[in-house]
Amino acid sequence: MVFKVSKKIRAIQMNHTNAVDKVSTDAGSVLSVSERSIKLPTIKLPSLNGDVTQFRHFHNTFVSLVVNNEELEDIAMYYHFLSSLTGEERNVIAHLPVTRTNFKVAFDLVCNRYNNPRLVASAHLNKLLTLPAITKSCSGELLALLNEALSNVYALMALQLDVSLRGLITSQLLTERVEHSITTDSEDRLSSSSLPTFKETCAFLENKCKSLEIAKTTAPQRQGTTVNKQQNAPNTKQFGHSKQTYVATSTACVMCYQPHVLHKCSKFKQAMCSERKAVVMRNNLCHNCLKNDHRAS
Repeated sequence: MVFKVSKKIRAIQMNHTNAVDKVSTDAGSVLSVSERSIKLPTIKLPSLNGDVTQFRHFHNTFVSLVVNNEELEDIAMYYHFLSSLTGEERNVIAHLPVTRTNFKVAFDLVCNRYNNPRLVASAHLNKLLTLPAITKSCSGELLALLNEALSNVYALMALQLDVSLRGLITSQLLTERVEHSITTDSEDRLSSSSLPTFKETCAFLENKCKSLEIAKTTAPQRQGTTVNKQQNAPNTKQFGHSKQTYVATSTACVMCYQPHVLHKCSKFKQAMCSERKAVVMRNNLCHNCLKNDHRAS
């Protein structure tokens, strides 16, 4: 009698356990179906418009969505890549035919051109040093200024450069006050990815001073006198007993310091958008005609 009761109790317990497992399985099935029915919003492909400070965001997003997508063929990736290039970076691959084998070539060309820590750091420094001045007590403008400054500072820190932020800023401030042809010599000596420290910048300028002093003392005195007379001699016209003097004036280009206006400067035309904007803002030029006698309203 006791054996029959124990057997019936075990049967009841087994049936209860099977019922609980079935309910759990059904609930899990409903949950998985509910999860699969959720439709996430479509992620739009990023675009690259010539701003080197946005290249890392573009690169990481494009690689995740397109390059690592095993369902896409190379020719499809190439067309997606072309549609994402909206600035001057498209000229880098303008000569390449759109073929399956050329996608990796085109992608590497653009990456090698814009994934340059030195170029990115220089662009962020230009943005920092050309922040607009706040002329009135406005919380919105002040907050926008603070956000712009912090975003560029954090972007520089994220590059993990070997040069300190203080050294970068002081070197940039110093070289901006030096004639362009002098700083070009320093640029030629550096690699495409290295950044000079403040100590290296000072050492270069000191050596440049010595070179200029030596060149000045070894130049023929007669040649120097002739050049000075030609440069300083004013154009004069005499009418009767009175003499009127007309001094010819010329405006040097703020980019290369040659006797031409800025919009005709080849170096300015070849510079990147961020560099051209920095030159205009640093010299208080009009954004429309690039002259310094007025500002665009």
